[in-house]
Amino acid sequence: TFGHITIEAVVSTQSTGVYKFAISIFCEPLKERCLSKIDEARIDALISDPTVADYGLIKNITLLGNTSEIKIFDLVCRWYELDTKERQENTSQLLKNIKFERMSHTDCKKVTDWVFGVASNEIDDSTCMKIAKAVHKRLKEPDTDLSITNDSNPSTSNPSSSNSSSSKPSSSSSRTPRCPKVWGVSSSHTF
Repeated sequence: TFGHITIEAVVSTQSTGVYKFAISIFCEPLKERCLSKIDEARIDALISDPTVADYGLIKNITLLGNTSEIKIFDLVCRWYELDTKERQENTSQLLKNIKFERMSHTDCKKVTDWVFGVASNEIDDSTCMKIAKAVHKRLKEPDTDLSITNDSNPSTSNPSSSNSSSSKPSSSSSRTPRCPKVWGVSSSHTF
């Protein structure tokens, strides 16, 4: 403790800044404590300002498994859209960590819309195929809530609903998606 302020209080309110500090001083216990404080509200804050997140933080969040997968997907999308060329390879790795089988059918539709629309020319084919297979498998199952803390409010779960102009492709109608249409899953497919 520092006076009347405990490390726990600082970590719970400033986890992103403390996380970066923990990384800079190679303090694994403090880094783990920060990651344990990542919850839906912190992910929402990172979605609204993904500039404070780096690849390492987002990678750790994708591996946690204690938050809504659609929110994690939204975070990856927003972070990627800040610098598509530089983050292309890392985004493919991050997308592979997301558990699409935990998403609702509606969330799966959002995923396919983004992958086969916004990011169709940037995300590698093997990642597109993995996502298509996972989404297809999920859509064959009943639409029950398989997530840990799935957000049922669609207005907060859509990576394309931000005010950022980068979230909407400027020439999507002239682009041909590279990702194959697998098992009828495409951005035009309705669920």
